[in-house]
Amino acid sequence: MKILRSILGVAAGFALMVGLITTLTPVAARYFHAEDFRVLNQTFMMVNLTYTVTAAIVAGFITTWIAGRRELNHAAALGLLMLAISYYSMRQQGLERPGWYEVVIGGCGPMAAMVGAALKMLIVGREG
Repeated sequence: MKILRSILGVAAGFALMVGLITTLTPVAARYFHAEDFRVLNQTFMMVNLTYTVTAAIVAGFITTWIAGRRELNHAAALGLLMLAISYYSMRQQGLERPGWYEVVIGGCGPMAAMVGAALKMLIVGREG
């Protein structure tokens, strides 16, 4: 039962994060006139970084809340999944995005998930 909660926690946190990002990206792109992803502007990229980090914090919180124990371990598992997806995304995008942007997106996600886990431990407490 514990392993099922662990898997469900990481999957739910990741799905929530992906859902938030895929919902907000087209809205932000339209608002900041960045529909053509080959011509990204600085404002859009900063807004994208902001909601990506926020989504990762929420994902870390939800992951550890569902898992119910070993919060930092579960947040680390979520972070590794984020790194894998970031790497895949970088390979798909090629040179369309600036390198600093890709590195920040890939690096901030796992750290933000750990912040979400820490917030869960502070606000809700440790269950296990």
